[in-house]
Amino acid sequence: MNRSVKNQAWLTLALLVLFFILILLAQFPLLAEWFTISLAPLYFFFFQVVLGWLPFSITELVWGALILSTLVTIIHKIRKKAHLSSWAWVMIPWLMLPNSFMISSGMAYQRPPLQLFNETLSKEPDQFVSLVNAALLDFNAVSEALVFDEKGSVTNPYDWTTLNRLLNDQFHFLSIPELHTFSVLAKPMTFSWLYTEFQITGMYFSPLGEVLINTHIPDALIPFTIAHEMAHAKGVMREQDANLIAMYVCLTSNDPFLRYSGYFNTFYALLNLLRYVGDDQAYGRAYQQLSLEIRNDYRYQGTFWAQYTLLDDLARWVNDVYLRIMGNEGVTSYVDVPTTGTVVENGQTIEVITQFSPYQQLYFYLFNL
Repeated sequence: MNRSVKNQAWLTLALLVLFFILILLAQFPLLAEWFTISLAPLYFFFFQVVLGWLPFSITELVWGALILSTLVTIIHKIRKKAHLSSWAWVMIPWLMLPNSFMISSGMAYQRPPLQLFNETLSKEPDQFVSLVNAALLDFNAVSEALVFDEKGSVTNPYDWTTLNRLLNDQFHFLSIPELHTFSVLAKPMTFSWLYTEFQITGMYFSPLGEVLINTHIPDALIPFTIAHEMAHAKGVMREQDANLIAMYVCLTSNDPFLRYSGYFNTFYALLNLLRYVGDDQAYGRAYQQLSLEIRNDYRYQGTFWAQYTLLDDLARWVNDVYLRIMGNEGVTSYVDVPTTGTVVENGQTIEVITQFSPYQQLYFYLFNL
């Protein structure tokens, strides 16, 4: 075995050992918290300075080059009947990825969950109705300030630079202590058409610190998606936590488009409160009180995603496996639902909320009810 092969073998072993050490360290939540807040920002800052200013996705270029070079190397080694020991070179780039992932964001999955808004269960059903009515009025008012196209979709009034500025300004204004303070630039995906086939709206590739957004998705999803991926880049990796941050950022903005996106992506959780007020018709009546433009936009979104089902199951399965490995509850962590139980009243068993969902807690907080 020559020196080059020995070096490759030792480097491969070192990368494997480092990965398992990082996995072990991530099992301690307080250490994961310190690492995420104190060390990971240095990693992100470096890549934001080096790559953040580029207007295109480096992530997609790196993945393309990595896959292509790996295939070429494998074919070459097979043709040359290379000795097994020389195959370490093929593994090294792929072993570098999980290590850089653990350093940049893997630790953050083990941080203590966010506890931003904790509403007590002293709320009464009439407060559920009051909250829905208050938010519904604001949702309708916000929609009146926006333009909708002939398909029913709200129209994004901003370019990427403006959207980045608006969302970063709102993150800075809120100054959430669990988040990194540096600005993050969202970039359009080069192959948005392909991600649409997988029903992927956006992604955060932490090894390069890039936030990427699918430009083919309905406009109502764009600000919420950017805020969600920015939350990942700022150290919040659990999907339910990133969704809550995105909702908070969008709904507290003075900008109608951002607030519309916040409502559009979370209003279902608020309407769900009406399933627990003892009136079977309350949910339907409230939905019909949404403006025609909002209801058309919901129909448009349903029609839009119905076109892309071929690869959706595969993408969901891969994402589900990844999230479970990292300690999330799989793809169900994207869905915001309350915890419920049953009680007996007047001889009847009824379902009641025993813990409000994170979205519902935030709505109660925002409307001070």
